[in-house]
Amino acid sequence: MLVAAMTTAEQHSKQDKVILEAEFRSLMKRVAQNRDRAAFEKLFTHFAPRLKSFMMRKNANAELAEDLVQEAMIAVWNKAGLYEPGKGSVTTWIFTIARNLRIDVAAAQNAQAIVTPGMSLAAAKARIEADPIGLEIMWSRLISIVEEMWQT
Repeated sequence: MLVAAMTTAEQHSKQDKVILEAEFRSLMKRVAQNRDRAAFEKLFTHFAPRLKSFMMRKNANAELAEDLVQEAMIAVWNKAGLYEPGKGSVTTWIFTIARNLRIDVAAAQNAQAIVTPGMSLAAAKARIEADPIGLEIMWSRLISIVEEMWQT
């Protein structure tokens, strides 16, 4: 009986997510096509607190998190026409914008190299693992390098 109740709850949760995502897509379309402020306000009201929480989990203080949320939502307003529903959800698109902004800010703040050429492998590994943003930056750089290799 408990399993059936859990399955029903999971189905409702999935249905709610599908309905919510459809609403987000509709709001994005209104922002993209009509620069609809009311639609943007709904997106902002939903995503701003979630983005701030996300940023703070990525080691941003409250002030930086709020600044990054503002920048991310400005990008959503300015780039709404670039959103392609076939490539992913609105939620994923907005969080990717925010994540990339966080990486850019962290890279600028961490102007010094995380790993230097003369560093031992153990020291480099320890330094990267101690800095979650550094690890994210290194991962992004690795992906860029691999993509460049495939293009040449």
